[in-house]
Amino acid sequence: METIIKNAKIVIPSGVIDGSISVVANKISHIVEGDTLMLAQNDYQDIEIIDANGCYVMPGLVDFHCDMLEHAIQPRKKVFFPLNLALYSVQAQFLAAGITTIFHPVSFAGEPGIRSNEIGNEIVREIAQFRNNDNSTLRHFIHVRYELSNQVGLDIISQIFDEGLADLFSIMDHSPRYTKFKSYLEYKNYIDKNSTFTAEKLENYTRAQWEMSEDVDSGVHEKLMELVAKHNIPFATHDDDTSQRVDSYRLRGSTISEFPLNENAARYAIDNNMFSVVGAPNLLRNKSHSDNLSARYAILNGLANIICSDYYCFALLASVFILVEEGMSLHEATSYATLYPAMAVGLAGRIGSLEAGKDADLILVRYTPGELPNVEKAMVAGKWTFSK
Repeated sequence: METIIKNAKIVIPSGVIDGSISVVANKISHIVEGDTLMLAQNDYQDIEIIDANGCYVMPGLVDFHCDMLEHAIQPRKKVFFPLNLALYSVQAQFLAAGITTIFHPVSFAGEPGIRSNEIGNEIVREIAQFRNNDNSTLRHFIHVRYELSNQVGLDIISQIFDEGLADLFSIMDHSPRYTKFKSYLEYKNYIDKNSTFTAEKLENYTRAQWEMSEDVDSGVHEKLMELVAKHNIPFATHDDDTSQRVDSYRLRGSTISEFPLNENAARYAIDNNMFSVVGAPNLLRNKSHSDNLSARYAILNGLANIICSDYYCFALLASVFILVEEGMSLHEATSYATLYPAMAVGLAGRIGSLEAGKDADLILVRYTPGELPNVEKAMVAGKWTFSK
């Protein structure tokens, strides 16, 4: 079967053209500027013609990091829902938000709750199974996040890596040794948000962490670096606060700085040909909820080249059009949420832009300046998986 989308404003890597786009056998067959419809030379009898009626046809968004699966699994503290139900339910939200590829962050923090080693392992395996069945309506990838203080979790993620289940890895340090937390109470509230500690155990754990040595166990750290290098997994650092931290992991193979906290760290990553990632909620609100680097400032000043939805999937497409309202061309703004994240994880040969020969992951977006963008349809691998 061939699908032709006509009367479209097609966002390609070099600009926006008025024309039609043809999809055959799950791939983009050709893109034609103007009113002419060119049918592919094939043996298919069925042709589906979709009138975009002036909608933008954009690449499906590639979301590098979104915590919404965590929120679906644990919508209330100490309340957990089945993993397969959570995965199934978030798909409609992602597609309605224009996201056709999602990297689910799975945190191994070594503390009770959704970020424990045991639950993290269950989530990874549920995603790995779910993404290969008929209920999967978008591309699901696994982003393993590892807390440096979690020494006992190393064996579990080693097994996950050995089985080829991890598609992206990020290294985190949310311990009090890190400058992100300005007070003991702030750190305690952070731990309490995601864990299932009782009041007494919460106090004992956070106090022990607060008073711990500033040194990371060098043996565990070295094993972790060897593990990542062995499996050649795209590797990100998280919440970088200095250029020295960015550089220390760049020299160990990191190519991505995720959520740099300040201009210095972000600029160092960009200057050294790394990817610098900022959050769409930050860009949308034009401020960080933690008083860190402004995502909008970072993008507009060349300090970042990837936008992810972070914790709110509907912010990603909206942030693209905010950049347009700031004066950026639509094709350039789109690349921050499509092509560049695809490049960072080695998928740009298949997805991330509308080009002949690539997989047909695309969205139809209705947009009027001054209003919110509205996703009318979404296609993944040549199949319509969302329609209003």
